[in-house]
Amino acid sequence: MGKRRSRKAPPKKATVKLPTSFDCPFCNHGGTVVVKLGKIAQVGHLECRICGVKSETRITHLTKEIDVYCEWMDSCAEANKDDDEGFSDLEEDAEELKRRKVDAPSAIANFLEEAGSEASYGYGGLVDSPDEDN
Repeated sequence: MGKRRSRKAPPKKATVKLPTSFDCPFCNHGGTVVVKLGKIAQVGHLECRICGVKSETRITHLTKEIDVYCEWMDSCAEANKDDDEGFSDLEEDAEELKRRKVDAPSAIANFLEEAGSEASYGYGGLVDSPDEDN
């Protein structure tokens, strides 16, 4: 009589490790934003090692580093959304200029003609006329 063959133990499932360093949207360096969780104080600290941007947020026992980073990115996006509302006037002006089809060289030439300047508009932009004294 022989022994019964024992079964192999099932392989352990690999746990997914979440990152603790992230890309900074302000200085565009990769892996420079470090997140540290203060579980006792219930505060998440976030700091960029290059540009020095810092942020803190309240955390719970379930919060991970990526949650602090995502909350910071959401607050940055919300702040940029509020700032972008002021640029709508500039976009409307640009669209109106496109609609009018203003020709920049002719507009500059008209300005120079009205100003009576001896400067001319060349390939590289405004060019002063050469002095004959030199």
